[in-house]
Amino acid sequence: MSAVANKALDLGATIDYFDLRGGIMRVIYRTDNESLNKRFDVANTMEETMIYNAMMAAILVPNAKGYAFSIDD
Repeated sequence: MSAVANKALDLGATIDYFDLRGGIMRVIYRTDNESLNKRFDVANTMEETMIYNAMMAAILVPNAKGYAFSIDD
């Protein structure tokens, strides 16, 4: 799933890992990625990216109990 999700989700190359424990799809982004930091400098861009990724995650894993996106500290 990682290879497909990395291509389907916006900023897929900046994803550190996926966690599917408890039926919740969690997408964790790396903080050390320069393109992620530049992209998320603008609040609207971050919101739009997360909305898009939530829709794509629902398509990729339709039976998940929930979806979460975070940036690794």
